[in-house]
Amino acid sequence: LDRERCRYTTQQLMDALHQGFDRKLIIALADGRSFEFSTREGDNDLGVVIFEDVTQRVRAAQRISTMARFDSLTELPNRGYFHELLVERLAGGNRDRNCALAILDLDDFKALNDSLGHPAGDQLIRAVGQRLSPFASDDVVVGRLGGDEFVVFCDNVEDRDALGRFINAL
Repeated sequence: LDRERCRYTTQQLMDALHQGFDRKLIIALADGRSFEFSTREGDNDLGVVIFEDVTQRVRAAQRISTMARFDSLTELPNRGYFHELLVERLAGGNRDRNCALAILDLDDFKALNDSLGHPAGDQLIRAVGQRLSPFASDDVVVGRLGGDEFVVFCDNVEDRDALGRFINAL
């Protein structure tokens, strides 16, 4: 824990004790562990500070958040998280800019799944995800809508020719 974070944590805990209210702080250490510090007002100007190793709880919450936001096969943003990212991007920036949305659907994917089985279909979905992932950037959001559908949002598109070159590169 660096000195500045240590000072900040100490100050927050001391303020909570002096002001007579309960406070909880979770501090992440450089080694990956997380601790929760809790303050409780005591009697006769005394207070209690309790700390607990909450590393497993924090990691579980992070896993749940990842599972809720990213597709398990491709590790791309899923439909819901893609929508959040899209709303975020559209709300910011120049209102007069050009944007584009491309939806990619794999032809005859059902036939592949039916003839070669779901493991082969999953392998194809992973391969498409690996192909599209490198295109993600500050101005490009790539996601998986589900099934055999992928989506690419391009923000700040220069012109139609640049967009055409980008789509062809996908």
